[in-house]
Amino acid sequence: MNMNNKLLALCFCLTPVLLTGCSDDNEGFSDPTIVSSTTNPGVISQKNFSILASEVQPTVIDPTTGIFTKTDVTLTVYVGDRDNQTLTDGHEVGFMSEYGLINPPTCTTDETGTCEVTWSATKRPDPGGPGDDMMVTITAYAAGEETFSDTNGNSLFDDGDAGFEDLEEPYVDVNENGIYDTGDTIIDVVSTNDLTGANGLHDLADGFFNGGGCTHTSLCGVGTSIAVWDDITLSITGPPVP
Repeated sequence: MNMNNKLLALCFCLTPVLLTGCSDDNEGFSDPTIVSSTTNPGVISQKNFSILASEVQPTVIDPTTGIFTKTDVTLTVYVGDRDNQTLTDGHEVGFMSEYGLINPPTCTTDETGTCEVTWSATKRPDPGGPGDDMMVTITAYAAGEETFSDTNGNSLFDDGDAGFEDLEEPYVDVNENGIYDTGDTIIDVVSTNDLTGANGLHDLADGFFNGGGCTHTSLCGVGTSIAVWDDITLSITGPPVP
C-alpha cells in the first residue's frame, strides 16, 4: 500500500469518531428533561389515614408486682389521598384517649404526610375506670373523604364503581369490642356529613358517599367532607411473660 492509500484508510477510520465525538456543533444534543413533583396537596382518604404507636405493649402496670411507672408512647399519624399518594400539605389531626394524656392535643401533618404526639400515663388508672382493664384505646381523626372502589380507574366516584366505605362518626372504643355501644366515648364532630357542627349523638353511616369528585347519579352525599379516623389499642401491662 502506497502512502496515499494509507492516508485514505486512516481518514475512513477517523471519520466516524470525528463526526460523533469531536464535533464542536452540539445543537443536536439536549439535556434530558426530568419531571419531579415534590408537593401533593389534597384531601385525606379514609383508606390512607392511619395511626401507629412506637410501643403497643408499654409496661405502665407491672403484671407481677402491680407497680405503676410513668410511661410515654409516641403516636404517629400518616395521611394520603385517594390515589395512594402521600399528602404534603398541612392537615390538622385530633386525638382522644380513654385514659392518659395526649400532648399536644392535636398535630398538623408536614411535607412527609405525618405528624406526631405523645401519649403519657401519668397516674394509675382508677379502679373500675378507663384503663383499669389494662387496655387503652386512642382514636385519631381529621377532615377527609370516604374510600371508594375505583373500578374504572378515573379517580371519581361514579356509576361505574363497585361501592364505597360508609363511615360512622368516630368514637373511642372503650370496651375494645369493635362496635359503638353503651360506654364508648363519642367524638362529636360530624353533623349532616360535614365538620361544622355537633349534636351530642353518635352519628351512624348515612348511606351516601361523602367526598369530592362524586358524580354518581344517586349516592353523592350533601357534603364533600367527613371525619376520617383510625384507632389503636395499647396493652399497658407490657409484653407477655414467656
